[in-house]
Amino acid sequence: MTTYTYLGDRLTDPDLKRASCTAVLDERGKCIRGKNGSMLVQLADGRKLVVIGHLLRKIAPDVIPSIMADVEEAVADLQTAERIKALLTDNSLACVITIGTEKIGLAQNAWLLPVMDQQINEIVKFLNNEPNEWE
Repeated sequence: MTTYTYLGDRLTDPDLKRASCTAVLDERGKCIRGKNGSMLVQLADGRKLVVIGHLLRKIAPDVIPSIMADVEEAVADLQTAERIKALLTDNSLACVITIGTEKIGLAQNAWLLPVMDQQINEIVKFLNNEPNEWE
């Protein structure tokens, strides 16, 4: 089964942009394509849609496991970032940042809160298949 990412366009429902889908096949095992370049696909939730074919991007079968590993890693990173933010919000701890062999001590953790908020927001964007700083 061939897996695609649907890019969508400016008129596409935002929930469908960057959605993962699979091609619906006919009895010969061929993708069902329309005369105008459209294609019948099925989303992960089972819905079948006719989409604009040139806005589909094929995902290689060997890439799918690595995408799942990326999602698992992102979930773990999100949990870690939220725990760090909780510690910073408490502000009862001093924070030490190590860059190479140099250590910088920060007593005002509020400076780091916007950085953690941005990190959390980017991870959430990645998990929601939205454009993020890593793409």
